[in-house]
Amino acid sequence: MLAPAARARCVATALLAAVLLVAPAARAQDCDRLTTQAEMGRCAADRYKAADQKLNQAYQALRGRLSAQQKEMLKASQTAWLRFRDLECEFSVSGAGGGSIGPMLTAQCLAQRTEQRTRELLAHAN
Repeated sequence: MLAPAARARCVATALLAAVLLVAPAARAQDCDRLTTQAEMGRCAADRYKAADQKLNQAYQALRGRLSAQQKEMLKASQTAWLRFRDLECEFSVSGAGGGSIGPMLTAQCLAQRTEQRTRELLAHAN
């Protein structure tokens, strides 16, 4: 049986996870109904911005539970992951040849990778 403080932390983490994981699906449905490249690009950029904010929240929540040594390890891991994400998305969209679709594809990739990383950080928090 968990101590009351540990139980409260688990409940808080579960609630944070629920909020962070449900919202992107709702936004994706809204983006599916858009018809112009400019609208789709803005929607993808908004999705990425929201995903990045949620990633930062998950990172801070996890960081608050770690020892000093673990915080340093998390920081190094996150820095390396950010570099990987950016390079992976750059490579992933390179076949599109630029053009007006490029920024949308980049934002979609960044959002998807960022949402995945948020889930990973939340899993570490549990």
